[in-house]
Amino acid sequence: MKVHYLELVSDDADQLCHWYERVHGAVFSEADPALGGARTMQLPDGTLIGIRRRLGETERSTVRPYIRVSDIAAALENATAAGGTVALGATTIEGHGECAIVVSEGIELGLWQAQEDELSRAEERYLADLAALPGSFKSRVTGWLGELAPSIALFAYGMFMDSQLFVIVGFLMSLYFQAWRMVNQWRGRRLFHGIYIKYLRAHEPPRGVDA
Repeated sequence: MKVHYLELVSDDADQLCHWYERVHGAVFSEADPALGGARTMQLPDGTLIGIRRRLGETERSTVRPYIRVSDIAAALENATAAGGTVALGATTIEGHGECAIVVSEGIELGLWQAQEDELSRAEERYLADLAALPGSFKSRVTGWLGELAPSIALFAYGMFMDSQLFVIVGFLMSLYFQAWRMVNQWRGRRLFHGIYIKYLRAHEPPRGVDA
């Protein structure tokens, strides 16, 4: 279990930031609108600390840790199954990922699915789908058995019957099937890779923003 984001909500966020700067030598960023105007700093272990003002009269000052999860939907389901109450459903934070808040025994606990986790899962899907494309190792094993069977049979028959014609035809057929597979592999990988790159670019964090 790792804290991804530690949120400190205060009546005077600037004053609290100055206090941390004087006591701990912390250096906070400018306000990040995506995080409710929080000023942030990152610890050496990657944990992000954010200090912001209360967003309304009903919000109270608090310290709220957000635990990093790889699948926020599954984490919310597990939290509610264990008796927790959802105070904030999965919400997209531009440039940072998704967060949610659950309450258990009166204590608020945040969940955070970082943007790089979304990309990691997309990459896993990409690799899995890529493995199933024509020309991949998995498809080669099954494809060769089906595609080369006729040419292998002709080649073997020609060798058995001492017929050069069948040997040549079987050899040419095997070359044809291999050429077709290589072209199909190149086209499929090129198309799929292009789609994946577009996905990455669409979800790339803005420059200068820590995920």
